[in-house]
Amino acid sequence: MSSYTALSALSLTETPELPTDKAGENQYAPDNLIDTTGSLTNLLPAGAHTGNVIHELLEHVPFVDLAKKRNISALRDKTCQRYGLRLGQPEIIDNLLYKTVATPLSIIAPQFCLMNLQENHCLKEMPFYLSLPSFNTQKINEVLTKKPTFQPLNSKQMSGFLTGFIDLICEYDGRYYVMDYKSNNLPDYHADTLIHAMREHNYGLQYWIYCVVLHRYLQIRLSDYNFAQHFGGVHYLFVRGMEPDTAMSGVFQDSPDLPTLEALASLFKE
Repeated sequence: MSSYTALSALSLTETPELPTDKAGENQYAPDNLIDTTGSLTNLLPAGAHTGNVIHELLEHVPFVDLAKKRNISALRDKTCQRYGLRLGQPEIIDNLLYKTVATPLSIIAPQFCLMNLQENHCLKEMPFYLSLPSFNTQKINEVLTKKPTFQPLNSKQMSGFLTGFIDLICEYDGRYYVMDYKSNNLPDYHADTLIHAMREHNYGLQYWIYCVVLHRYLQIRLSDYNFAQHFGGVHYLFVRGMEPDTAMSGVFQDSPDLPTLEALASLFKE
């Protein structure tokens, strides 16, 4: 068994999820911390503990409940305790989750938000297994080398299974999407900054693998599957930068091309 994390560790310029200069920072936000940017989400500490809390709440709380700002304090506080996230103002989490589900995920279709997805059209934390024949990771480089969010991998022979979980697979208006939540604390959430973060952590490799999974899944489950008609693409939601009043704020979006997707899919056994 292998995983995206193990595969990504082969990146030529590996960068940890949490920058080394922040690795020792406190896992709580002091009560007297002053936010000078106007965004309460900046009071959230960086680190995997924050990301784990956000992911778990987005998995277990219906998006519509978050949009209606229903009381989730019991589950929120229990989740924060489980992951060791101590907050002087825990309601900051509620506000961030509201913004995440209420931010439009399209410029031309502002009604496309997480809160408008039907629950039975969502697969949260979808597990997958891809069978790996014996191949060298250089083959992945050959397929994705020109993609701006992909970092080439060191050479390694691999075989067995690649496994993982996709944060969200969803259907909206007849099209199917890969969604992934990121809690990275970036200096800003402009398009260029998001592309840099995607490449820095090799999320490009991650989402191309996820797109292979969705492509294979739709081929199996939809008798009339047509890539151009049904495959919606991928959205990476950098939740700290999302704002309901600004469509696509904090969102990296890509629409993979079919030739590249099929070339990558061919590296994995049926």
